[in-house]
Amino acid sequence: MTKKKSSAGVKRNPLFIPLILLSALVMVLSISYIINYYHFKLETQRSNEELNRLYQQHEKDLAEALSTPAPTGPLPESPDSDTLIIPYPTHPAQILPGFEELKKLNSDLVGRLHIPLKTVTPIELFVVQKDNEYYLTHDFYNNESKAGTLFLDQANEIYPQDQHMIIYGHNMKNGTMFARLTRFHALEYAKNNPILYFDTLYEKGTYAVLAAMQLPANDMLTDGFNLRTFVFGDVSFNAFMYAVSQNALYITNVGANPDDQLLSLVTCSYNEDDERFLLITRRLREGETEDDIIALINGNQS
Repeated sequence: MTKKKSSAGVKRNPLFIPLILLSALVMVLSISYIINYYHFKLETQRSNEELNRLYQQHEKDLAEALSTPAPTGPLPESPDSDTLIIPYPTHPAQILPGFEELKKLNSDLVGRLHIPLKTVTPIELFVVQKDNEYYLTHDFYNNESKAGTLFLDQANEIYPQDQHMIIYGHNMKNGTMFARLTRFHALEYAKNNPILYFDTLYEKGTYAVLAAMQLPANDMLTDGFNLRTFVFGDVSFNAFMYAVSQNALYITNVGANPDDQLLSLVTCSYNEDDERFLLITRRLREGETEDDIIALINGNQS
């Protein structure tokens, strides 16, 4: 006669309960991570939207201010016919009205970057300036933040502007800050989005995409290529552009010469450790229009 096994005799795997507890812990941590990820993204977006709302409240005043020439006084008389007095450039007494309220919130404010991207949310971010470390970990309101804030190189001058301006920002994996900038690694994307704007406290600026680069951070400050060159002569400009041409993902047809003003945007690329993505642009020349740039950049590429 066959004996039935008692249910009490079935042994339970001793790892069963720990595995269930571990699985539950992993699930809780995953849900917590997802919630924090989107909460941080939304908070970053809301903060920037509020800053842009304050800025746009003053757009009408900004347009009126730009249409009215700034008053200029006569130069002081020379003490004699052989002496010429040249006034040293100082910051204008008034900043553009669009920045007035924001400057009260953060005295480090120097401008606003606007990249009107097609098919995705445009980049509309404010730019501050302190040292090259602080705003890596602080937001516009000086709160600690992994996203940081876009910041101008500490050595740059916005009035009168240096010939080469550099703006740094994080490439956040949640899509904020300079995350969308890396889309410019493709020439086709640059052709579809060739224009960007950097307005300082004192003047508006329109720029055209000139080149894109991707290289290790250590290669940005060498004898052969020093990104932090802020003023050029003919020789140094040609050497700088030659180095760009040797390392560029592409160079567009908008062209550049030693008299042009450049603006470089820098962020992490995530392709390799400590690698950077650079978008180099040049300011539109006097008399040059956005239509001229679009025609140039959609021509034959180098």
